[in-house]
Amino acid sequence: MTPPTDLARNAALDALARRLGRLGGGAERLEAVPVAPLGAASMDAALPGGGLRFGAVHEVAGSGAAGFTAALLARFAAARQGALLWCQHRRRLHAEGRLYAPGLRQLGVDPARLLMVEAKDDTEVLWVLEEALRSPAITAAVGEVSEVDLFRTRRLQLAAEAGGGAGLLLRPREIGVEPSAAATRWRVWSGARDPRAPPPRPSLAPPRWTAELWRVKGAVPARFEVAFDEQALRFHLAADLADRPLAVGRQQAG
Repeated sequence: MTPPTDLARNAALDALARRLGRLGGGAERLEAVPVAPLGAASMDAALPGGGLRFGAVHEVAGSGAAGFTAALLARFAAARQGALLWCQHRRRLHAEGRLYAPGLRQLGVDPARLLMVEAKDDTEVLWVLEEALRSPAITAAVGEVSEVDLFRTRRLQLAAEAGGGAGLLLRPREIGVEPSAAATRWRVWSGARDPRAPPPRPSLAPPRWTAELWRVKGAVPARFEVAFDEQALRFHLAADLADRPLAVGRQQAG
């Protein structure tokens, strides 16, 4: 993919492209690992192959998307050696600050493996993400975007298939009904989903999410309440919930 003219003049992004080229050309292609198990048996059972696929794009949206995406990155990092990349949108970077390295380390992500990139807009984020996914040295790459269309997700999927790594599209807002080539699409809320629920009390417990796997190729959508076990470095159910189709869960909740 040829980047726009203004991107071609961006020295930082040019340096990134050269670095990815050196990573891909200086080492043998990493042994293919088809999936990264999430650790919670019911979550893995809901995913074709028993985990999130490598060589594919996965989309995460909602108020809890950032923390959940970081935990997914940790699972991909645990499943395969190689470089990781996180491309932050400049607007979110200025509003929320840079990723907290000690926090990533608690999730099992070694900051020494992580390439951090700052991009000015969605177009630049998507270009960085596509270039990264084409490199066989990249285990997983995260891109923060507000909007992305079917054409762009198809390009990212082709890039992931070519490089063998996993792409994570982080979307802080709700996903609409627009089509996407992503292998899985998640809606994630921090804590309880019900807006009428009281705010949680302060706690030292690990983060807890309500995660809806609302689109998945080759399987049935489902919903889970999960937390990330920072000792075992894997997901586990945060409540005694059965593994059930999403429609059933909504019917019972109503």
